[in-house]
Amino acid sequence: DQGVPSTAIVREPSDPAFAAYVRQIREYGGNETLNRGTSPRELLSRLRAGRVVTLGIDQNATESFIPFFNVPVGTVTGPAVLAFRTGVALLPAYCVREPDNSYRIIFDTPIEPATKEDRDAEILRLTHAASDSLERMVRRFPDQWLWLHNRWKSAFDPRNRERWPEDYN
Repeated sequence: DQGVPSTAIVREPSDPAFAAYVRQIREYGGNETLNRGTSPRELLSRLRAGRVVTLGIDQNATESFIPFFNVPVGTVTGPAVLAFRTGVALLPAYCVREPDNSYRIIFDTPIEPATKEDRDAEILRLTHAASDSLERMVRRFPDQWLWLHNRWKSAFDPRNRERWPEDYN
């Protein structure tokens, strides 16, 4: 805890015992967790209270399909929607393990929303920029990335194929 209260939006594991264990780790040091699907009003109240709100984008989703490692992948748009609605920049942040087993937080360039733009186009642009940041970090530290689920599952569902970016169909 560095004196900045934070709230993380998470996807709970399906096994209740494992979910309790993961929640304990996530909330260590005074962090708060809320389940994915929490209302925007709840998130806005956390921001107004001065909390940092963390939202992951690396979960399989059907909200948008954008290239990730040059393959379309289902990606959540919630962080982009929140940025668009509030005018608050997205700040990509990553935790990296150092050779001495300590950890370092790396911040990428803030992604500023253009709230006067077309809503759908801007949400797609913000989501794409956040995903590009994630891809750069995975390329930089490939040995530190682990997905415990099929990241491309919804992208390869034939029902979603027509939602891929034009240059991939």
